Amino acid sequence: MKNITFLLAVALLALCSCKTLEPIDPQVQNDEVYTKAFNQLLVESSSVPFDKLFESYLNSSYFLDNGNAFNNFVKLESDIYSGKVACESVDFVSRLKALPLSIRVHQLAADCAQRSNDSTAIEFHEKLIDYLVLGYFSKGDAKNYYSAVDVSAFGEPTDLVQALGYEVVEYYIQPYASGSMFSYVLVANSEDTGKQRRFHFNLWDALDVLYLAAEEPVDIYSLDYLPIRAFEELRETNSAFDLGTARVLWSQKNDIAVERLLSSVNAGNSMAQQMLADKLIIGEKIEGYDTDDAIDQLISASEAGLATAFARLSVIFKHGINTDIDIKVAKQLEQKSVVLMGEELTLAEMALITVIYGLSEEERVEAFKRAASAGSGKSAFYLYNYFTDKNEEVKAQKYLELAANLDYAEALILKGSLLAMDDSAKWEDVEEEFFELLNQAKLQHHPKADFILSRYLQASDKTKSFQYLEQAAKKGLVVAQYDLAKAYDNGKIISQSFVDSNRWLNMAVKQGHLPAIVRLGYNYEKGIGVEKDLETAVEFYSLAAEQGHALGMFNYGYMLLKGRGVEKNYSLAVEWLEKAAENGHASANNELALMYKEGEYFEQNYKKANQLFLLAAEKGEMYAMYNLGMSYEEGLGVPKDIKTAMEWYLKAQAKGHSAAAIRRFNLLKGQSD
Repeated sequence: MKNITFLLAVALLALCSCKTLEPIDPQVQNDEVYTKAFNQLLVESSSVPFDKLFESYLNSSYFLDNGNAFNNFVKLESDIYSGKVACESVDFVSRLKALPLSIRVHQLAADCAQRSNDSTAIEFHEKLIDYLVLGYFSKGDAKNYYSAVDVSAFGEPTDLVQALGYEVVEYYIQPYASGSMFSYVLVANSEDTGKQRRFHFNLWDALDVLYLAAEEPVDIYSLDYLPIRAFEELRETNSAFDLGTARVLWSQKNDIAVERLLSSVNAGNSMAQQMLADKLIIGEKIEGYDTDDAIDQLISASEAGLATAFARLSVIFKHGINTDIDIKVAKQLEQKSVVLMGEELTLAEMALITVIYGLSEEERVEAFKRAASAGSGKSAFYLYNYFTDKNEEVKAQKYLELAANLDYAEALILKGSLLAMDDSAKWEDVEEEFFELLNQAKLQHHPKADFILSRYLQASDKTKSFQYLEQAAKKGLVVAQYDLAKAYDNGKIISQSFVDSNRWLNMAVKQGHLPAIVRLGYNYEKGIGVEKDLETAVEFYSLAAEQGHALGMFNYGYMLLKGRGVEKNYSLAVEWLEKAAENGHASANNELALMYKEGEYFEQNYKKANQLFLLAAEKGEMYAMYNLGMSYEEGLGVPKDIKTAMEWYLKAQAKGHSAAAIRRFNLLKGQSD
């Protein structure tokens, strides 16, 4: 290892040694940025029908604030291009102002400005851009991902941030919504206060040109599309794309992840250096590096002025991770991070690091308590979960209240949900507080808030319930995507559409949702909303089966047994059917029983067949009830018993088995004759 004392001294002076920008006239800089943005937005109207772009934009942040915004936009665009509404009209301006900011809204304003050359339309368009460039990001709201700037050019976001009085420290791709969507992030220090913050740019806005060029609507959940193919040229000039790919693919244990991470490290990306250090400290094996290199990587990142690297180094020296304990140095490093991003964020980051680095329970709790005391709602919520697991209800409730008071969305949602589930309270007494808490979380664009509101409105307001469900799905909540797929499939609260159902299933599948994987496989097997494709069905079933889903195991085993979409393989079929049965799938027992009854693969054994039929029947499998009835009727492996046979036929009949009803009728008729 290098001389840690020397390197640490360099790290502690990193803020002073960071490269600074030459002084600029802010207004001149803003004018330049304004011109770039304005020229970029004055584009020709799209030749692609907007409804075909729905796939591409559906899950971006454009329309999350207002469930009706998308429909309002489509109607306005239609009215403009059909001539029903003039670009210079007051109606156009007022309707456009009501829409959330997005590149499509800007583009529509630009189209109108070009079409009419009207001063009103042009002035409003200029004001929109002015609001974005000079005001929107200066508000400090990092939860919004709107951007009307094509970040694939990479100059404009940097110019915007610099024009607002910030010095760029680093940039990277940040996955969010469970890794299914991305934002382009600039880490920057305020030239006035020295504080460090992150500017988020919506990557989907940046790729607008790719959407328009695509022959088919772009599936933004496709990792094949995003980091590996579409960005191949861009990644040659920007290490952020390598880092973004590594972040997403790491959990998949994909070799590409290590390759891309090291590529970003070699390019000098400080966020990549930090990620590499984390992986080394927790014991990941990366060729060419060992645990001793972790501190070196963090020192390099801190030299670039990365606040979170200082926080990590502070934890390392406080707890003696791969080095000697040095409390004085740890405090100095912590203070460096505090200077950059404030006490709350620093302590919250340090608490998170104690978990990442696998420190003791006592050390983790101490760190989270410090962070919660400094105002970190997320840390307070961690303590709520911790004390809940310890069955210390009083302490747990204390931290839930603290997290909610600190406006942490997860805590607001949980507190509201607990109110609604409290049997000791009357609904009318808690209803107002419930909706207040959920709406507070919704203002933070939290998908779970939409989802829970959807559930609670199912009985009273199906239309509103569906809108909330759709918003939760658009924000990437996988369970909402699956429920939305089911809603389109059954057609009870929205017009039935198997195509829409499959689109949402696909999005849930991209996030690894096992029920969605099985359902999509079934749709391919039966040709529901897609062209029938047994081979694809088998692929989905096997994917779910290998991840432990009982129905996936059964379906995969059945396809192997019957040779549907795959070569018939009795041995493998039995293996998966037995696994499904072990996981409680009744139909698997029934299918295995039939194989024993018919002597298919197994030696014929009526007794074994009946044992399996009984196991399945007791779990409510109507086909097993019917088959057990046949065994008693015909005396196969059991004494012939018409009364017992009719009892099983009646149970199967009650579940809708028509053949059981016929057999029971015939037996009754025979008795009467």
